[in-house]
This record gives sequence, structure tokens and C-alpha cells, in this order.
Amino acid sequence: MMIAFSVFGILIAITVSSFKQSLELQQLSALLMEAHDTVGLVFEQISREVRTSDVETLTASGGTLSFTNQYGVPITYTFDNGSKSIQRDGTVITSENQNIEIRGFRVGLAPGTQGTEYKRLVMTVETVVTDRRGIEYPSVIQTSVSPRFYE
Repeated sequence: MMIAFSVFGILIAITVSSFKQSLELQQLSALLMEAHDTVGLVFEQISREVRTSDVETLTASGGTLSFTNQYGVPITYTFDNGSKSIQRDGTVITSENQNIEIRGFRVGLAPGTQGTEYKRLVMTVETVVTDRRGIEYPSVIQTSVSPRFYE
């Protein structure tokens, strides 16, 4: 009888441990998806404005992106290292989730392919997701955007 209780206790412990670990992995994957969604929304907002902007005014360096939009209004996106946020003209556009930290926002211009003369904006965002145990999971997300030309 003692052997049966011991085996049953071990099986219960294994089952509970597996269930707990699967819940922790689900929480981590939800945090990673939220981080990617946040960055995706930032990329989408910037891309939408850059695609219709005046390509001649597009400047990008380090963590700052500046251009004039289609209505002639100057727009500036910056990375604020103090608040770890991406801002559009001083207004924070990223999520304020305490478990997601944006550690970097880099923008740069690249020449077009095969001798074309249009500018291509390359944006890179580094995020870190921290789980309940304090373990950090870094992620780097990058995309490029080409302005459209209207004649």
C-alpha cells in the first residue's frame, strides 16, 4: 500500500509540475506576442507616414527620424532612453507594460537596390520581456520602408 501511495504521489507531482511549467510558458509567449504587437503597431504608424512623406526631407540617424509629411507638417520620431519609449513629436506611442522594455530604436537610410536613387528607411527595435522570475528574453525586430512617389 505504501508503494502505491508513493507512486501515486510521484505521478501527481510530475503532473502538477508539467501543468505549472506549461502555464509559465503560455504567460511568456503572451508577453512576447504583446511586445511584437507593440513594435508592429509602431512600425505600422511610422511606415504609413513615411510612405506618403516628402522623400527629400527624410533624415534618419541613431534613434531619431525626421521628415515632412504629405501635408507639409514636420514629424519627428525619437527614442527616449530615460522612459524607454518611442515618441512622435514628444508623445509616447509605445505600450507602458511593465514587463516589456524597449532598449533601443535605430533608424537609418539605405540606398535603393541596383542603382535606384530612392531612400529606404531601415528601423530596428530591441525589446526585452521579463517573466515573473526575473529572467529576461531579448528580441530584435527590424523592417524597412520605401517612400512612395506621387507625380
